[in-house]
Amino acid sequence: MRLVLAKNAQAAAVVVVVVVVTVAVAVAAAVVTVAAVAAVVVVAVVMIVADPVANTAVTVADATKPTFIRFSLQAFGLHQTPVLRFELPPSATFRHPLASVQLTSKYSMKKVLLTALLLATGFSAIQAQNPIAPTNQKIAAFQRKATKAVSADYLLFLPEGYGKDAKKKWPLMLFLHGAGERGNNVTKVAAHGPPLIVQTKANFPFIVVSPQCPEGARWDNDVLLALLDEVNATYAIDAERVYLTGLSMGGYGSWSLGLTYPDIFAAIAPICGGGDSLKVLLADPKKVASLKTLPVWAFHGGKDNVVKPEESQRMVDALRKIGNEAKLTMYPETGHDSWKEAYANEDLYSWFLSHKRSGAKWSSHSQK
Repeated sequence: MRLVLAKNAQAAAVVVVVVVVTVAVAVAAAVVTVAAVAAVVVVAVVMIVADPVANTAVTVADATKPTFIRFSLQAFGLHQTPVLRFELPPSATFRHPLASVQLTSKYSMKKVLLTALLLATGFSAIQAQNPIAPTNQKIAAFQRKATKAVSADYLLFLPEGYGKDAKKKWPLMLFLHGAGERGNNVTKVAAHGPPLIVQTKANFPFIVVSPQCPEGARWDNDVLLALLDEVNATYAIDAERVYLTGLSMGGYGSWSLGLTYPDIFAAIAPICGGGDSLKVLLADPKKVASLKTLPVWAFHGGKDNVVKPEESQRMVDALRKIGNEAKLTMYPETGHDSWKEAYANEDLYSWFLSHKRSGAKWSSHSQK
């Protein structure tokens, strides 16, 4: 690359202006916001396009990587006197954090100055990606092994015929109740859902585990994982057919446990609940495959004033964005107690049993 300076004093003065402006803007831009950078880019592009001095081809495209690829500049000052010439290919692309601006042909000094602005903001944006540590703070880290004791009371249902064939493994349904059944009287858990159904249906084809959440608490994933591990060690559970469902607060618990450990469950059915959609949208890449293949069937009442139906819709939409075929059944005239219709739907249990999670790893999670 060769730099040619003109002997013309006026031209030399323009060179100085270009350098000074570039340095000044670079310093100032080091603390500007993305909005300010965007404003500089937009103004520069508009002015370049509007400049009648030279025929300039300008294309603007999205560019997510703030990488300076290459830049060739041919500037002309007063009376077309050569001022600066970087002898590179006659056209170039400057990759800016917010726009890729491709400029060709001869530029007026207005273009040179505006290009300097683009360069300065581009460099400052790159620097911002690798911020310098504050001088009055030090980098620190800590590592400590934390353990906690967990426990829970639960109702256990064993299907008719359980134990007759010692080799037979049974599907497991984990049911999470709502806020109204919390406390220290575990029989309250049988007020709704599967633990209520099995009281009159001895041939219900699942082992049903229905834990009770303490008063004033919410569902704790650590407790539930430990419970699953305990049940697996004690009863003839088919690890590839473990299902999760819950209503209201239990619907929230189902979303939380199911999306945090999608490789555990063969299918989940949250009812009138909601959750953190970021567990899906910002999931660890290693977990995305399990999230995509997790069968999900959510239920909600269209007139639910306790937990708005949008809560279920938002979770289902998040899953669909990553390729999951989650489905949502909305009961238009039903309020918060949509679990009555959902659990009365025999198709739900057939749907559960139609899914398996090959190589399920749920037991390993609770041992970590």
